[in-house]
Amino acid sequence: MKKNIFFIVSSLLLVGSLLFTACNPLQNVRSGQFLLRKNRYNIEDAQSPEAMKQWQYELEGYTKQKPNARALWLPLRLWLYNAATLAPRDTVKTRLLYKMQTWATTKGGEPPVVADTTLQRISATSMRNHLYNEGYFRAKVSYNADTTTLPKLGFKQMAIHNYTIKLNEIYTIDSLSIITNNPDVEDLIRDNTLLKKGMPLTQKNIELERSHIARTLKNNGYYYVAPSSISFIGDTLKGLPLSRVQIKLDTTQKYYQYNLHKISVFSDIGRQPAVEFDTLITYKGISFYELKKPFMKRKILERFFYFDEKELFKIDNFDRTLKRLREIGVYKFTEIKFENADSADVKRIDCKIRLTPARQWDGGYDFDIRNSVFNNQKINIAIGPSFRNKNTFGGAEQLTILLEANTDLGSDSTSTRAWNAANDLNFRGQAELILPRLYIPFFFVKDNEVRNRAKTRYSLDFNRQNSHTSNIDTLNKFNSQILSVTAGWDWYETITKRHQFNPIFIALQRNEVSDNLVRNNEFLKRSLVNQFIIGSNYTFTHASANQKSGFSWLFKGGIDLSGNLTWLLQRATGVPIRIEGTSVAQYARFEPDFRLYKKIGKQQELAFRVAAGYGIPYGLSDSLQLPFNKQFFIGGANSVRAWNIRRVGPGATPPISNSTIGYQTGDSKLEMSAEYRLPITKMIKLATFVDAGNVWLSSGGKDGSISPQAKFDIRNFWDQLAVGAGVGLRLDFSYFLLRGDLAWAVRYPYMQQTTFNNLDRYESKYSTEPTASHWRQVSLDHWFAHLTSPFFNIALGYPF
Repeated sequence: MKKNIFFIVSSLLLVGSLLFTACNPLQNVRSGQFLLRKNRYNIEDAQSPEAMKQWQYELEGYTKQKPNARALWLPLRLWLYNAATLAPRDTVKTRLLYKMQTWATTKGGEPPVVADTTLQRISATSMRNHLYNEGYFRAKVSYNADTTTLPKLGFKQMAIHNYTIKLNEIYTIDSLSIITNNPDVEDLIRDNTLLKKGMPLTQKNIELERSHIARTLKNNGYYYVAPSSISFIGDTLKGLPLSRVQIKLDTTQKYYQYNLHKISVFSDIGRQPAVEFDTLITYKGISFYELKKPFMKRKILERFFYFDEKELFKIDNFDRTLKRLREIGVYKFTEIKFENADSADVKRIDCKIRLTPARQWDGGYDFDIRNSVFNNQKINIAIGPSFRNKNTFGGAEQLTILLEANTDLGSDSTSTRAWNAANDLNFRGQAELILPRLYIPFFFVKDNEVRNRAKTRYSLDFNRQNSHTSNIDTLNKFNSQILSVTAGWDWYETITKRHQFNPIFIALQRNEVSDNLVRNNEFLKRSLVNQFIIGSNYTFTHASANQKSGFSWLFKGGIDLSGNLTWLLQRATGVPIRIEGTSVAQYARFEPDFRLYKKIGKQQELAFRVAAGYGIPYGLSDSLQLPFNKQFFIGGANSVRAWNIRRVGPGATPPISNSTIGYQTGDSKLEMSAEYRLPITKMIKLATFVDAGNVWLSSGGKDGSISPQAKFDIRNFWDQLAVGAGVGLRLDFSYFLLRGDLAWAVRYPYMQQTTFNNLDRYESKYSTEPTASHWRQVSLDHWFAHLTSPFFNIALGYPF
């Protein structure tokens, strides 16, 4: 017994000593060297604390030597490197350990950053050059290495690099003159210049002006103008932070305006030998050299061109044309070339467009792993073939056909039934046709840039989902089949504003459920009535154009309507509208979603989300509830992660006992999330988060069939929010991100009593006892049971 105790104590001491050694940041720092602990920037003439922070953030990017990266204030990557170098490389025996050590020392870990005064001097020079380019021509940067302050605080053999910056005044433009040998060019530059009196004389403004002048001239016919032929001369006024600026074009070159002459399109490069281009057709002034059976119809292809023959050359039109031809996705290579076609009295150029079609058909097998839509503790495995035709009717129409079989895999503590293909295998089939333009049958749509960039979508979708669980007492059976047809448009108003409008959305929902699931749930019973959805929907997405002070945001709002047309017919005729005996659902549904992101430094990020939803069933349909597939729910990997999907609410309704599958939904919802994202390495990232939310019933139940505690009440809905918190690990593989989250319930929407089972596992049960509480009741005697009872989520991509 004593030997065992001695062995355990010795092992603990050995492990502790190894951890202490690895956590010693100076392990690989030699005598006489100093570990760089911090870079300190002092801007003497910063006008405000905010300006000081902005300058510090900006100048950090020009610092050549930075301290070891920290996560949660700890140098974890340095510790990993130190741990990997405890054992010499030649003593590592196994290949696996050798690979792990190599990864830790070259990629995962980070060697100690030893303070280097040479790099500090280079950093100061780099900062000075940057400030000069920003218009601070008299800025001064001084530096020193402090190796005495930190030892006094207990941090021995560490140094601080200090940088002291004095900006002085920024130079601004006092006057502007233009030097060129063409009066028309001079007038054009003067009327369109971005440089104004009083503007800071920065390198960025100069480079923007150079590109702007070259593009302005090219958009006015001056094809042979290059940015390199434009120079700037600044004459600083003595004693003043002002400068006279001259814009000078190369005076050895003559500048002429050019018109388009001949436009030639070779649209079938690579399909046949060049000799087969025996068809020359002139269409709307454009010469099309194509095969007898061209890859794309010329009347469709011409819609993507933003220029006409004999018009003044404009570079913007050709850039838009090139971008549009690449966006439609049917060409492997696109090339636009220009050739001089001067005549005796006219300056003109020819344009040649060469298009190499991509393979028209492609396909393969799609394999996907995702969370189950019924039970977040299970994984859904999906596999099936997909086919795509990129040019279905010769007008860049994209037809996609997807067939998929999927099933849920994983343990279910309440189920005693073995897997069965007939009950557990789900199917999905989808056919989607996308037209690369705005198309309205029987109507002529006049071309413009927004309409040409719009997409018209038609889709047919069939989805069959099953959920069968059984225990000794009951069999829970849920079968859902949905057949839907969608037609609509998708377009970007600007690069940050997207519209998705489907004027036609028709769906047939058929459900089959066990009586025991709906016996005591009148709301669920009504929502599962078989019915048609005939309506339309609209989604608007607006994202921030750029990050200001590290902030960015995204708003997405949706409106979904059904049954209004059939309701009007029903009211006019007085006869219930049915399709083969099935009623039509009538409702209005709204779902706003707002997200805010804040960068902390260059890698860390805070992310916030607030999402809501509200549905109003009304009219004369048989069911005065939202259809089941249109109801709101929370829980799961992308919502309140401390609960399984559809296992919270509505309101303060207690959970369904002895079931891991939930059918708890509502016609209104509110959910909020905050997440702190922290990279450890380029591949490994950590996160901490807090989620809150619930769903409620806002309509129906006038006959008393719905419990009052499930109804939304503005006076107490905050007291019914479920709150969860947790930590997450993300593996970033560049092309996809694998996410695993551990979440603990912190606050329940109903009163509950904490219990522990025979295995010392944490449990919570609905209770009305005086000691019951909404908050999780933490017991110090069972701290390990609390710690080991999280809800685990696995998913691809960020939750929001």
